[in-house]
Amino acid sequence: MIETENTFSMNMEDPYPAYRHMQETSPVFQIATGQWVILDYENAQQLLQGSKCLHWGQDERVFAHLPPVEKAIATTLYALSPESNRPYRKQILHQLAGRSLRIDETFIKQLSEALLSNLKNKQEIDVIKEFAHPFTFGTICRIIGIPEHQRKGFSDLVALMDGGYLGCIDLETGQQTKEGTLFIQQLRELISIKRKKPDNDLCSILLESSVDEPDQETFLIAMLILLFYAGHQNMMNFFGNALLALHEHPLIQQNFREHPELLHKGVDELIRYDSPLQYIMLIAKEDMYVRGKYITKGSQLFIGVGAANRDPKFFKAPDQLKLDREYKHLGYGVGAYRCIGARLAQLQAHIGFAELVVPY
Repeated sequence: MIETENTFSMNMEDPYPAYRHMQETSPVFQIATGQWVILDYENAQQLLQGSKCLHWGQDERVFAHLPPVEKAIATTLYALSPESNRPYRKQILHQLAGRSLRIDETFIKQLSEALLSNLKNKQEIDVIKEFAHPFTFGTICRIIGIPEHQRKGFSDLVALMDGGYLGCIDLETGQQTKEGTLFIQQLRELISIKRKKPDNDLCSILLESSVDEPDQETFLIAMLILLFYAGHQNMMNFFGNALLALHEHPLIQQNFREHPELLHKGVDELIRYDSPLQYIMLIAKEDMYVRGKYITKGSQLFIGVGAANRDPKFFKAPDQLKLDREYKHLGYGVGAYRCIGARLAQLQAHIGFAELVVPY
């Protein structure tokens, strides 16, 4: 355990008081024609796991008016959605929950220990830059199949991109930053390597199963960018949110250190308390009433996951951080829209916090 004072300088607005006000006054409200926000837990959960909504990349009216970046994201996300008849969601779920991930558990722990060992003698550390970034990026590189000798170069390049993965997904216009262009070039080289020598990794599996895609390489690059975004950037955001929450609750942090058995529930409580995922957008598949509001078919529904996770009608004392709280949050989505990388996220979080917070 590194004993050092870490300072956090974050210019961010706390959205939760506003969420609470809207939950008390109008938890389901219209923000524009055909656009609705849902902030209460009950309806958020029902819409996410029910059959009344579509993935936003599936609706032709929405898709036709998307700019190139969002259109590419929508196409790729839909390929991973439960409504799609393509195999990618099932394959990735199998890869992230199967034997290969259990093997990677040892790698994830070794990576965490190595990173923290390099920080032990430093008086001040940047937790995000020096731990959360290389830890989460190294893990997703391993799972995707980036050769070990190339991971450092990939990591340095991504750090310069400042997390701008989704801008890179715009392969239609080719409008990239210098770093984005280099990142895509390295992904092309990775695909070429895996064509010649496939392995037991996500890139090889996706390459084999996407042979019938009209533009296989473009599709694969978009898919890999999205996996990097979800597996790296979202997890970095989680570590940032969670460490800030513990920094603001020193007694709870001390309780975490003294009772490592709280780690399992504690990680999920940190996700509930300040989820890195605040909204999930769905499309109404049919006309419906939600809390007495008439929502027409084709409307965009912004499901407020962050607000629902602090709904006082569902969580007792929702603004309090309780490490032993039972897991009921929507931070990973739920049902058909549950995050395909939820198992990996939990594993990374457990290992990372065991090293960062719980003393040896």
